[in-house]
Amino acid sequence: MDRKKPHIYEFHLHLYGCFTAQDLYEQGQLLGEFPRWEWFASEYEAAWGKFPTWYWDKKNGLEILTSEVTLTQPASFAQFQSAFNLSIALFPAVPEDQTPARIALERIRAQGVYYAELRMVIPFYFSHAQAQIFLRTLAGAFSSACTENFQPRLVISLPQGPPSALEQQYSWVREAMAQDSTVAAMLVALDFCGDEEPHPPLEKQDFFQRAHADNLKSGQPLRFYYHVGECFSKIGMQNAIRRIWQTHRLGVDRLSHASALAIPPASYLGHSIQETVQERLSHIEFLLESADWLRESGCVYSLDELRKEQETLGEKDPAEILARVISAHEVEQTHALQQAVVARLRAEEAVIESCPSSNWILSGISRLEDHPLPALLRSGLCVVMSSDDPGIFQTDYEKEEAFCREKLGMSEEELQRLRENGDFIFHVITNG
Repeated sequence: MDRKKPHIYEFHLHLYGCFTAQDLYEQGQLLGEFPRWEWFASEYEAAWGKFPTWYWDKKNGLEILTSEVTLTQPASFAQFQSAFNLSIALFPAVPEDQTPARIALERIRAQGVYYAELRMVIPFYFSHAQAQIFLRTLAGAFSSACTENFQPRLVISLPQGPPSALEQQYSWVREAMAQDSTVAAMLVALDFCGDEEPHPPLEKQDFFQRAHADNLKSGQPLRFYYHVGECFSKIGMQNAIRRIWQTHRLGVDRLSHASALAIPPASYLGHSIQETVQERLSHIEFLLESADWLRESGCVYSLDELRKEQETLGEKDPAEILARVISAHEVEQTHALQQAVVARLRAEEAVIESCPSSNWILSGISRLEDHPLPALLRSGLCVVMSSDDPGIFQTDYEKEEAFCREKLGMSEEELQRLRENGDFIFHVITNG
């Protein structure tokens, strides 16, 4: 093995986020018109407050498209999703069509990546039969793309809710793996992504118990990844930190983003958050149940005050919104909670996937000094780096390293540690 140039591992990619602006522009030219334009345009207008341009009748259409649906500056998750929607509109999933997968895989292969895990959803409107064909089609595209120097693997992103859709798609995945050896070889993990705020991880507790049991008896174990602590403008940082810990305790193999563990809480001083009564009750329950180990890490709350608040809130509608402004006292509490949870995650060897450009753009921070990656790595956590949606964020692994070096002030030793962590995780994946 030639180690002069280290292998590049991309552990966190979304297949439809790999299309470049050029890919989107050329696909639009090929189609001429497409039925999902109106859906894309409506969602885009709702997120950005302006109607998108019809790019394909303009001399500088590619330039305009690039400016409107690629992101290089902070944006909301809704704005990101509205940009991502153009890929969905232009490349509608068809059960037998390998084209989207082939294009995305070629983009990643051309970047010099050795091992890549690309995440893809099963469209909600697919029937059972269509889903089986779709999974075989994807697996075939991934298998055909494999070479000595490029090893892509498929990850299926399951819906955050409702539970019935989650269970249905999970059963379809297991069935496809049991019936098709190529699916079993290429499909290595399940992921949860999308808007995390409405969906607390503990609502999936029963699912994870079943899925772990299936891993033990199936002979075809799947890994589990979970987007958490990435976007938390409504529920606030403390709830996001708790959710990261609870997600880890569900038995996931990698925590995707987990930015709330390391963004300085003071950056949210004076911000307004809106949590439901149920969210607040869940947090109080967590603080009471975890009081001993939190105290050992210097995170101390008045248990009597928490119980009184719990009793008062218990009489309210769980869906009622509790609005508050983050105070200096809450900033101090949040910092202590961060330190306590990070210490436990480090002790339990949790793995964090950090995506530098994506986390800068979507985490709601306004200063590069507040970027979570340097602090996550310096805390002693096992952190691996990836580029998330390289087409939308106009990046790749090498550009992410340059971003870390030039914008985040990370040292070569720290970048080397990220590479070594990648080597370690790849070893775990390939050797069990």
